[in-house]
Amino acid sequence: MAKPHYPLGRTERQLQERVQELLGQDERVLAAVVAFTGPRAGIEGLLAPVVGLVALFVNTGRQFTTIAVTDRGVVLLDTKGPRRPVRVRDRIASLDALGPMNDTDGDSWVEVAGVRYWIEGVWSSQLYVMRRLKQSSTATG
Repeated sequence: MAKPHYPLGRTERQLQERVQELLGQDERVLAAVVAFTGPRAGIEGLLAPVVGLVALFVNTGRQFTTIAVTDRGVVLLDTKGPRRPVRVRDRIASLDALGPMNDTDGDSWVEVAGVRYWIEGVWSSQLYVMRRLKQSSTATG
């Protein structure tokens, strides 16, 4: 894996290494996050008084996806559990597929090809990198 432009924590580095293994050496991972569709991040705490403590431990209704920005565009990967990408699901050859994103006020999310994906706080720095990559591709494109 090529050296990233930004220093990575252990969690981010491990995810990027796992994505890199699935993509091969001819494509470079620039940023990656584990995201999900379904109930937004943090909703378990709001639901706990209603549905009990089980709501704190179950990701009911969530579909996990790894979103990677590479030197070739955006890649969506099927993800087993909360952190293990297992196969490439879709490739989009342009960063234009990255829509609006929120990395500033608690509820972090990104839209990819019109679908909103929620992001847990641990991936905030990578979401910030995605925003910067999109801005620089728009400025040069």
